[in-house]
Amino acid sequence: MDKVLQNSLLARGFSDAELNDLLTVANEQTFYKNQLIFKENDPADSLFILISGKVFIERQLSHPNIPISTQVMTVKKGQIFGEMGLVEDVTRTATARAASQIRTIVLEYQALRTLFESDNKLGYRFMNNLAVILGTRLRNMNKQWNNSNIRTHNSFEFEYYG
Repeated sequence: MDKVLQNSLLARGFSDAELNDLLTVANEQTFYKNQLIFKENDPADSLFILISGKVFIERQLSHPNIPISTQVMTVKKGQIFGEMGLVEDVTRTATARAASQIRTIVLEYQALRTLFESDNKLGYRFMNNLAVILGTRLRNMNKQWNNSNIRTHNSFEFEYYG
């Protein structure tokens, strides 16, 4: 578990002591193929780092008569998911489903916040790394949207908070 965490972008720049402190609030959890890890609109209380296997991230699409779910992302070894609730107090925005038997590192938000209050430097590094990960995802999503928009000639307008 510690090697995956150590190699995760989330722990980039951590000292051995900081990594050990983070491990004190981490738990390992196994899920089986097709098992739900969390559902869209569930309370968000933890983030996950994938140790092994793959996870599908799915979103419900609005359809007047039938609920339709679509896969929006595949999480691979060493990547994180379920992190948005740590950034802002929201419910889950997607469903996470094990694509195979998986092992995860689970970091509960409240335990992280307590750790960050006792070690501001660790908290700063962790949140900075999380911001880099989210920024990269946003840039990738913008590229995908742009490529899709060019092919379909559709125009969308997003609200931008800044």
